[in-house]
Amino acid sequence: MADERPWFTDFAALADEEIRLRLLDMRADQPSYHFAIEPRTMDLELGRILIRFDTHPSISLYAGNIGYQIHLEHRGHRYAARACRLLRPVALWHGVTELWIITSPDNFASRRTAELAGGAYVDTHDMPPGTDMYAQGMHQARRYRWSFDVIP
Repeated sequence: MADERPWFTDFAALADEEIRLRLLDMRADQPSYHFAIEPRTMDLELGRILIRFDTHPSISLYAGNIGYQIHLEHRGHRYAARACRLLRPVALWHGVTELWIITSPDNFASRRTAELAGGAYVDTHDMPPGTDMYAQGMHQARRYRWSFDVIP
């Protein structure tokens, strides 16, 4: 029997004891979900997180499956790492058990976030000059692989 789940679904219960993820956008043309990271107790955006399921090789090499940003005034509380872990059910819904997080080698906070989320360092390589990330000033990519089993 074919899988009859829709490609995209509204993940309303993505939360832990401290934060929740509020769905902002879903895109089918570039399969992805974009969430606001908020405290559980109030409507305040702490940052944002994106998960994408595009299988193009550039995702695992240069862009990553997960991208996160915490607003300056809310940094230092590990919200991004918590938010990454909350994305696990989204990945499993789509049959994905391996995600890539790409950081700049000199972004120590993002590197620590990738590690706290469960990512294992794989390598650092040069970013091709034609990529968006290179144009934004990121000339090297530090890659983390986050693999997990279906059973939590």
